[in-house]
Amino acid sequence: DRGVIDETIKEFRIGFAPSEWRELFDYLKSRNVSEADMLKCGLIKRKDESSRGTESYYDTFRGRIMFPLCDSAGRTVGFSGRILVADLKNPKYLNSPETVFFNKSEILFGFDKAKTEIRRKDYSILVEGQIDLVMMHQVGFSNTVAGSGTALTVEHLTKLRRLSPRIIMAYDGDSAGFLASNRSAQIALQLGMELKIAEMPEGKDPADLAKETPEVLKEVVKHSKHIIDFYTDVLIKRGLEPRELGKEVEKNVLPYVSMLPSSIEKSHFIKSIAKKTFIKEDALWDDLKKINTGKVEAHKVEPKPTIRRVDAIERKVLGLIMWRKSKEDGPPEVNFEEVERRARSILGERMKELEEMFEKEKDSILFETEAYYGEKNGLEKEVEELLKGLEEELLKKQFGEAMIRLQKAETGRNSAEILKYLEDCQRISQKINEVKQKI
Repeated sequence: DRGVIDETIKEFRIGFAPSEWRELFDYLKSRNVSEADMLKCGLIKRKDESSRGTESYYDTFRGRIMFPLCDSAGRTVGFSGRILVADLKNPKYLNSPETVFFNKSEILFGFDKAKTEIRRKDYSILVEGQIDLVMMHQVGFSNTVAGSGTALTVEHLTKLRRLSPRIIMAYDGDSAGFLASNRSAQIALQLGMELKIAEMPEGKDPADLAKETPEVLKEVVKHSKHIIDFYTDVLIKRGLEPRELGKEVEKNVLPYVSMLPSSIEKSHFIKSIAKKTFIKEDALWDDLKKINTGKVEAHKVEPKPTIRRVDAIERKVLGLIMWRKSKEDGPPEVNFEEVERRARSILGERMKELEEMFEKEKDSILFETEAYYGEKNGLEKEVEELLKGLEEELLKKQFGEAMIRLQKAETGRNSAEILKYLEDCQRISQKINEVKQKI
């Protein structure tokens, strides 16, 4: 009834756990899987620690539609089960317990399928449930992820930020309302992410729109607003008295402003709120100073050094070329000689510099590359996206350099140079757009 088609079911490997107490247990036993391993993976439970024998075990998931939860490489590490026939005794969703494989604070449902599109589109979409996610992917929003039954954590958001600092929250209309205590939104802003809200029609969730009116869903996502603008506009629509409006802004909007790490951004939003609400800027600044931001601890914000997108792409491209040269044969669908030729054409002198740099850590790069691409399907498409992404990043760098030259020419009022550098900027901008169209 939710509109999930067969192709999507196969793509996400959606399954079903029968209502029997020990169906999976008996099946795994017949395949010589031990009770200890089943328990470690969270697939079965024991009635109590003192009980013994097969009758003391029972399946964790029963009578549920099953969604495999995967790590970044697409390996199944746990499950989320949605109850088929609702009752008052059991939760609607049940996730695998935390195991050596599954850490709910790190796993995002659909991340393995969405990561390439997040990088390509330069933003991610966050939804609440599994059905929302699969339906978003089904209608073309392949950059969508979902939390695994938990609010977004620092680890989740840091993982998304490495691909793109822009995120859109697309929650259903019934869950609208202020998120003053929403830790996920606060963390996203503190991490310097651009957080927007896609406002769903009342009573509808993303899955509903994807099934019934995908064109409306596209408009909703397209017109998403920064979280501060969104909640300011919600308050204004209520038609509150000026004094009451001021209180609500202080309580429900300014906490988000306080989370912004940039003083320039804070100033921008204070001006915007003042203009919309007719509250004086000085009053807003005074109230802002009173707010305890509860900052995320710095060491938790970024457990690893920030890696620029271009650095990550260069490492992958060079890794693939080095990996191919270390083997007698490679994936027949990929012409690695052409890959190397194109890489040299894009990188120019930089190619030699990278080869010398990566030769020093050749073993680790080969291990990374083989672990990730060794048995990967659709390698030709992924290599093509890497090369185009590399070209786009280097063009962006050239554009930035051309803009600096243009600004200097404008400062010096040199008409000839202004015209020249303006043409350079336009030419490079056109190339960037051409590459984006190909990706």
